[in-house]
Amino acid sequence: MAVTAILHGGLGNQLFQYFYATLLTDARHANSLQLVTARLGHYVVERDMELEPLLAVSDIVAVRDRMSPLERCRVPKLLQRLTGKEGPLRLGGRHVLVDGYFQQWSAYDRFAASAIASLLDRWRGVLREGNLLVAPTLPHLTHIRLTDFVAAGRDPRDLAGPAVAAVPADGSIMTDDEATIGSLLAARADGDRPRLVPTGGLSSWDVFRAMSQFRTIHTNGSSLACWAAVLAGARLVSTNADHAAFARRCARSIDDGART
Repeated sequence: MAVTAILHGGLGNQLFQYFYATLLTDARHANSLQLVTARLGHYVVERDMELEPLLAVSDIVAVRDRMSPLERCRVPKLLQRLTGKEGPLRLGGRHVLVDGYFQQWSAYDRFAASAIASLLDRWRGVLREGNLLVAPTLPHLTHIRLTDFVAAGRDPRDLAGPAVAAVPADGSIMTDDEATIGSLLAARADGDRPRLVPTGGLSSWDVFRAMSQFRTIHTNGSSLACWAAVLAGARLVSTNADHAAFARRCARSIDDGART
């Protein structure tokens, strides 16, 4: 059996897609997992395939940059719109197609807690070995994503202002719009300003590593922040309810897997 996963979005989204596809590959004892990168350049913000550090987890993973005519039809996404559920689509023969976001925990009900815990442990090991995941030692991070989260015509300060005001003085802030956040921090009194963690010029994995240093991560819906919390074992507070539920259930799967 062969599993094919179509990647889309940035590193955080790709991690969800690869996680689901790997679990499915293991569960069905497939002898091939193909990651298709053709869609990564078809968005307002062009993306790259960023999963290379984790490809070593399995020796049956291959990457290709072209879609077959059937894959271009995006049938799984059409079915998701009709049914509200994401899942694999069996094509002809022994070929299964994965095409979606897979950020709702209901998509993972088909997998055993022990399998989820095992894959998370494998990912942690590879990332720690590559110095891309570190032990969380710092108290509090607020991650505020703005560039593609702000509606057209709105002032990004309207979205960021309440979040910045809520960050404790001993906390840290990370953002993709440091000019906006910096101006809001400047309005706070001396001695009451959280640290702004610079991210200019960093890769997505560099940002992920920086996030993993914190024991608590607050975010306005970043999928990358979700994965940093999950893999670092940090507490996640997110405006995205699916991400918050995913982090809780991953932690529970690790606990359940340890008991079994």
